[in-house]
Amino acid sequence: MQLLKTFLLAFGLQSISALNLTPDTYEENVSSGIWFVQFYSPYCRYCRELAPLWNELDLKLAPKVEGKDFHLARVDCIEFKEFCEQRGVTEYPTLHLFKQGEKVDQFTGVRSYDNFEQFLLPRIGNAQLVRSEDAPESVPAEQVVINAPTEQGPPINPDGEVVILDSDSFDKLTGPWFIKFFAPWCGHCKKLAPTWEELGSKLKNTINVGSVDCTDHEGICKRNEIRGYPTLKFLQDGNSISYSGPRTLEKLSDFALKASNSKIEEVNPNQLDQIKSGNVTFVYFHSETSPEEPLNTVKSVVNTLFIHSFFYTSSNPKIAEELGIRQTPALVVFKEGLRRQYENPLDDKAAVQEWITTEQFPLLTQIESQNSEALLRSPHLVVMGVLDPSSADFPQSLQQLHDSASEYYMQETTKSLEHVTFVWIDGVQWARYVSKVFSITEKSMPSVILAHLKDDTYYDADAQEVRLLVQKDGILKAISAAQNGELKGKSTLDFFSRGTKRVYVFLSPVVVFFKNYPLAIVGVLLAAIAATVYLVIRCLDDDSSTYEEHVKEE
Repeated sequence: MQLLKTFLLAFGLQSISALNLTPDTYEENVSSGIWFVQFYSPYCRYCRELAPLWNELDLKLAPKVEGKDFHLARVDCIEFKEFCEQRGVTEYPTLHLFKQGEKVDQFTGVRSYDNFEQFLLPRIGNAQLVRSEDAPESVPAEQVVINAPTEQGPPINPDGEVVILDSDSFDKLTGPWFIKFFAPWCGHCKKLAPTWEELGSKLKNTINVGSVDCTDHEGICKRNEIRGYPTLKFLQDGNSISYSGPRTLEKLSDFALKASNSKIEEVNPNQLDQIKSGNVTFVYFHSETSPEEPLNTVKSVVNTLFIHSFFYTSSNPKIAEELGIRQTPALVVFKEGLRRQYENPLDDKAAVQEWITTEQFPLLTQIESQNSEALLRSPHLVVMGVLDPSSADFPQSLQQLHDSASEYYMQETTKSLEHVTFVWIDGVQWARYVSKVFSITEKSMPSVILAHLKDDTYYDADAQEVRLLVQKDGILKAISAAQNGELKGKSTLDFFSRGTKRVYVFLSPVVVFFKNYPLAIVGVLLAAIAATVYLVIRCLDDDSSTYEEHVKEE
């Protein structure tokens, strides 16, 4: 590695020279010096998005750490899955910092070059940031602020403490806030309390952390639609994002940092090739004469959906022409060389949000912990490949799924077909889920199923009841058959759950009616009492008449 660095420097090309590590080379390298290691999956969307940034970090950081024993490296966790699991890596990408072979930190912030630099340089030690002459030569670690506000305002979380909010202070909130709505008697709230205090300290000078006792401040909680405890919400610029992920310090911090990065950037001409060929990029095209309201609507939706990292705006007519946009304003999504434009009114927030929610995933998406809820609750038909990444036929199966997704997406655009979501899932990692829900075992992989998950229904065979194979033509035919009601569906629920659901479906209209019209309950009770009294009187009359008739006969 040192020889490679010497060679590059000789030709004026500075590079840290990132390595791809294997279990055989890992220890001998990481055991000395400082290493920033990316544990990744080549099939992970977020890892692919990180790849060009990793190369940028490799080149740009080199002159700033020259002479330091600092290195970048990557580990392929699909090829070396057991090795990664032994090191506590369960999702991708995971970024660990090592010193002399010991893990000393983990990067959990918004992945950008500036944030990487601010994270690494203070930890490498004695490295100077390249700045203008009037700027300080270095930035101590405690002064690094990610996503600092551009306008002067109250300091953000200056003490690193959780702020107890009341009605007065809540209404005056400014800046980014991550807030816990809780009740003192709630067991889960008590369990979260120490982690929430740690979060306040971890996000010092970065994001405000607060809490609201809903037993004391019912009005605040009602306005924010709090229906259970604890409820965690990120508030900024009038927008609210609910958090429903794991309540670990790392996950909470990562979410808050990403949510606070609400800046929507202008398209750079150098990004055009990446936009055209990348996984997913949204661009809102506008001009000086475009109305302001559609842009505000789009920004509001982007903030709500938390997708700033792949959303841009552009008012440059040359860029619009280069990307095939003839009229503005226009909202367009680009996916792997394909393009789709939003066709409905741009001031209809609900319609814009529904469209972006549908289009926010790549043509083929791997189901992971951070996206599983959104994908598995899709209102659309889902094509799911259940694969074993360690098997020899994995690349071929993945390609067949991707080709199916690409071809259907083109047909969907030109023929106005119903939207279909294409995903694949690691059937080994998610073995319990795919076995319980779809009766798929490791021996039956690779498998493909079509699912209407909102209806708890899936299909694993074609119209002739032949098992579906991971082949493009068969998948596309099965989609058409499913949309036409020609396939025999199976339930994702067990016997008991199916019975419970039938009872729920039967009773839910009644529950909704009484919820909307509570006085009707009184009416029903009075009617029931009246009917009971009437029947009793009627029975007494019948008994009396029978007795009188019996006496007369005697």
